[in-house]
Amino acid sequence: MSLARIVLVWCLCSTATSVAIGQELRVFTRTVDLSGLSPDQYAKAPIIARSITLFHAGKVYDYIDSAREVTIFEPVHRRFTILHEASGAVTSVSQDEVRRFLEMAEDEGLQRIASGTRNGAGSKLDFLRFQLRPEFKIHVDEPASRVRMEHTLMQYEAECAAPPPGMMAKAYFDYADAIVQLNAVLHPQSIWPAPRLQLNDELRQREWLPRSVRRQINGPAPSDLRAEHEWEWKLNDHSRQMLAKWDRELREGSVRKLEFRQFQQEILTGKLTSTR
Repeated sequence: MSLARIVLVWCLCSTATSVAIGQELRVFTRTVDLSGLSPDQYAKAPIIARSITLFHAGKVYDYIDSAREVTIFEPVHRRFTILHEASGAVTSVSQDEVRRFLEMAEDEGLQRIASGTRNGAGSKLDFLRFQLRPEFKIHVDEPASRVRMEHTLMQYEAECAAPPPGMMAKAYFDYADAIVQLNAVLHPQSIWPAPRLQLNDELRQREWLPRSVRRQINGPAPSDLRAEHEWEWKLNDHSRQMLAKWDRELREGSVRKLEFRQFQQEILTGKLTSTR
């Protein structure tokens, strides 16, 4: 996975019978960097990542063109398949495995906090503590379909809309929860899942889908990013061609299969680069 994946996943488990077999959905996400900009400059904010997420036949395909990488989530089987087209590599991992990795990493984080507290608290430990056990002040503007979650170290602001009749928001949030957890396992330097999971829960309860999500971090590494989502309620021909291509690559077995731990290691060491 690439830096683009880290950036995009924040923007975006239970059994997934909520994903109707005949339901299709396309979400195009553009992430912009608002750091250091005034509101009148937001329209010209630099784009730092793009992705396309496709819901089809009970699966979710999340593609980043710049990385030539697609993550396929199969909720019924509680499984991820990650196809890195640039290097011709593929791996798979279950949601249960992802959660076990997260539990081990969380235990290590709590030990770091306990050890650091004995030696005097620092800003990095404060931010780690917040990520593991976030406590936001939550403000909801029902008429505007807006949610703001505030803490001195991090803020979220989501502008939302209700899905069309017959479209289920739950399927999207089940996926959004799962992918943010996977990202934390693949990229230890990314934000921990708990803050974004809280935002997802707030939106899920109201059955609101995000049109944009702004995340401001005031911690050791400040940032100000906004993800802008465009929703389409059916797939176009290009999307179907992409799905057919990925499924064909996996079916024909022309890609190099890696164990998940090896895939992790190649990501962390930068070995997973273009080889074909």
